[in-house]
Parts: sequence; C-alpha cells; structure tokens
Amino acid sequence: MSKDKVIGEVKNALELAGLSYGEIVVYSYEPGNFGNSEIIVDCSIGTLKIVRDRGKTFIDILDSHGVYVPCEKKYPSVDAIQKAGTWSLLDQLKAIKQA
Repeated sequence: MSKDKVIGEVKNALELAGLSYGEIVVYSYEPGNFGNSEIIVDCSIGTLKIVRDRGKTFIDILDSHGVYVPCEKKYPSVDAIQKAGTWSLLDQLKAIKQA
C-alpha cells in the first residue's frame, strides 16, 4: 500500500461517514511493515490521530488537555465494535459521529 493510497482511504472513510475535514498529515508511513502509518486530521468531530498497525486501524481523539485519548475509551460504541473483532476505519468514524 502506498502513502497516497493510505491518504485516499482516510479521505474516503471521512466522506462516507459524512464528516468534513481539513488537511491530512501523514506523520509516519512504513510500507515494509504492513503499511503501518500514523495520520493526523482535523475534522468535524475533532482532531484525530489515525493509526494503522498490522492491518488494524485505531483512532485517538485530541482532548481539551492536548492529549490523544483512544476513542474506545471515550466512546463505548467504538469499544463494542473493536471487541467484536472485525472493524474498519469507517465503522469507527460512524460510531463516533453517532455518539
């Protein structure tokens, strides 16, 4: 997976979830390690850090203290999705938006 494809997937998920967004910044991208990446994006639900680790995608949200908090800690619906075992970035974004 290329860096451009990762950005495209994030944009697509944000759009399908009905979220507006600004600049998408890729802080790290490791094509040799399963396409692991770390992306920061400002969107209509806040500043998100989207981490792809070995094919799984996790979202952290910036809190009022300037600290990234795992979304599954703040949103029980995201925690439930992850505990089900199979989830996507889009699944998580929709759950956050609906919370």
